Amino acid sequence: MDHPARGPDKTERAGHPDPSTSSMRNQFYCHYDFVRIRYFRKESWNLDTRIPDKSYFGFIASGCN
Repeated sequence: MDHPARGPDKTERAGHPDPSTSSMRNQFYCHYDFVRIRYFRKESWNLDTRIPDKSYFGFIASGCN
């Protein structure tokens, strides 16, 4: 989206992965609900835009990956 004073939105670059997919959403909720509690010292979650969606429970069954 363009802003009159600032120009085009820099977050909408060509080649940038689209975080607004069901796979990314299910990975995030899996990590938030499961990994955050079980492995509370884990520093990064490493969500991947290339993983096909397997539903929330599919991600839980596979350890969120």
